[in-house]
Amino acid sequence: MKKYSFYIILIVGLASGTKNFQQVNTDPISFPTASPEAIMNNVFKRTNDALAYKNQEIGHWIYLTRIGGGRYDVSDAGFWQNMYVNVLENIQQVLNLYGKDTNFVNRVQIARIWQSYVYSQLVSNYGPIPTTQANNINNLTTVLFESEDSVYLRILSTLKDAAATINLAKDKLGYDVIYGGDLLKWKKFANTLRLRIALRCMKNLGTAATGVISEIMADE
Repeated sequence: MKKYSFYIILIVGLASGTKNFQQVNTDPISFPTASPEAIMNNVFKRTNDALAYKNQEIGHWIYLTRIGGGRYDVSDAGFWQNMYVNVLENIQQVLNLYGKDTNFVNRVQIARIWQSYVYSQLVSNYGPIPTTQANNINNLTTVLFESEDSVYLRILSTLKDAAATINLAKDKLGYDVIYGGDLLKWKKFANTLRLRIALRCMKNLGTAATGVISEIMADE
């Protein structure tokens, strides 16, 4: 009789121990997901930090490339790693989490615009870089490095689409440390960046670049 009583107590104890188990093991003060505002303002800060560091090391960079040093710097403080890990990976999370949510259309376009800006910085510094396969869990062991021309064409296309998709009457990025939530300024930034890239790439991209220039100048 005592033996059976022990088993009953044990079973009841196990059952009560697993009751509301999910709630018990959930941190009540943690954030399971981050808002686009939280992610993007962190991205803006990290981008500027990386660019500031890059300006400081430019003398070393020129020296290293002249003597055949490593082209793609992956050190802890390296511009390459900062941009891909601390900036582009966070932007990709915005696209993954909110890319299909109609309530976040404009904020997603701002993320795409900034992503294009970061890629423009990387391709101008390094030449061929990963874009389509970058920050993708399906490309952990090998990743495609695309040519400068293809990267610039992709950036131009993304910027055009992002600027056209922004709806000035809908949602905006709250706590926007760049333009204070002014969506028109984000559209202008996207088009200004398109113009800058097109002017830079006129020799290589030819009619594709001149077409972008004519299109933008027709609607300043």
